[in-house]
Order: sequence, then C-alpha cells, then structure tokens
Amino acid sequence: MSPDQESTSRAQSLDEALDHYKRNVGDELDRIFDEATIQAAKTKTRERKDGPRLEITNYGRIGQMILPPGWTEAQQPAGETDKRRFREFTPPDKPNVKICFFFRGHRVADEVAKAFQAVLEKPAHVVTSAEFAAVAEVVRDKTPSDTFKLLVAATRDVNQKRVLLVEGTYSESNDDVHALHIDGDGAGSIIQEVYFQAPKKEYPLHFAEVSTAFKSIQWK
Repeated sequence: MSPDQESTSRAQSLDEALDHYKRNVGDELDRIFDEATIQAAKTKTRERKDGPRLEITNYGRIGQMILPPGWTEAQQPAGETDKRRFREFTPPDKPNVKICFFFRGHRVADEVAKAFQAVLEKPAHVVTSAEFAAVAEVVRDKTPSDTFKLLVAATRDVNQKRVLLVEGTYSESNDDVHALHIDGDGAGSIIQEVYFQAPKKEYPLHFAEVSTAFKSIQWK
C-alpha cells in the first residue's frame, strides 16, 4: 500500500469510527441523559424534618435520589463540564467531600459489556479476581495499582437493582471512595457511576448520611 493509500485508509477509518460514535454513543447519551429532561427537572429542594435536601431527578437511570441535608451542587469551571456526564455535590465548606454522578460518554468494549452483564446476573456476591479483571474497563481507575488500593469489589442490590460496588483508597490523595457502577442501557455497555469520595479523616464522618442518600435511589 502506497503512503497516499495508507493515509486515505486511515482517514476513512477515523471517519467510520466517528460516525459509529455519533450513531451509537450519541443516541444513547441523548436517550439516557437527555439535556431537555435534565433542564426541565432541575434539582429541587425538599423540606424535611431534618432540614432542606436537594433531590436529584431524571438523571440517567436514577429517577430520584435525595441528598444529605445541606449538600449543594458544586460549580464547575465554565466550558469544562457537561451535566449529562458529570455532576458534583458537597456539604457546606467541605469541597473535598463529594457525591459525584459520572458517565464517561462512550460505550465499553463488547466483551467487557458481556462480562459486566454476567457479573450482575449472578446473585449478589464478592467479585472474584477473574471477574474483576474482566470488568476493569467498567471501574476505570479503581483497579489495584500503585495509585489505588482496592478494599471491596462486590455486587449489591440497591432497591431491587443489582450494581457493582467498589471501595478503596487513592494513594496519592489518600481519599477513600465508595462507588456504584450501574448498567445504564440493559446491555452492560453504558456505565453510569455514582460515588462518594472524601479524605480518609472525613470519610467516616459522612458515610452514614451518604449511605442513606444512596439507599434513597429510585430507578427508572
């Protein structure tokens, strides 16, 4: 193949990959994280006995989730975020203590999606090393390494929906994390994450109220 032919072939491959992304990922992003729906169902405050609480509605597979008292949405730098992909909420005066909602914006590989489905289809259990290795793409940076110490990897039922729970510590920041990985499209390929992350000293101080918030999730 000549250099010109190779260049043309590479360009065609990039165009095909972009078309595939727009056709498949773009459609799923619009369907699951519909911007109009998010704007129409803005985060609202609910008055409760223990004080006002923010209520997250119609966000991906989450139909409703009630945050701990006093937590508010953190402002992200202009132009650097897409609310369909990332939102962050924090308690007063503690920006390093956060509940985050994250979607990476693309599908995982087909073999990973199948492995993720297989893990979720089993009864709730501690994930084996082989299973965890197969879904490494699902959990992103939360695999055992010099930068992350894995403590828990297990499937759990949250209000009748099975999710993959990962807990551990980021070595550099010394932050602990409690993360739920959710099958967003029923095929294991669209991953939605909800996670609690905080410095090690702050983590136990907020874990109970965060657990209550996670238990409040109602699914769509």
